[in-house]
Amino acid sequence: MKTVVITGGSEGLGKAIAMRLASSHNVIILARNEEKLRSAAAEIGCAYKVCDVSDYKQVEAVMSEIGTVDCLVNNA
Repeated sequence: MKTVVITGGSEGLGKAIAMRLASSHNVIILARNEEKLRSAAAEIGCAYKVCDVSDYKQVEAVMSEIGTVDCLVNNA
């Protein structure tokens, strides 16, 4: 199963994309607000990581945790 990381995945277009892909991919949504992320991830049935993509150190740490990414949807 391919791993898809979606930035801005807690609401709007990012969340809609995650919902569409979650049944056939390993989806991980990223956003800054943990409360929104937790709620969206529970609704979608996917994993989440809190990450402010404007902070290089946070992005580097989260991507190290995730490992191999097959597809990035840069929606933030």
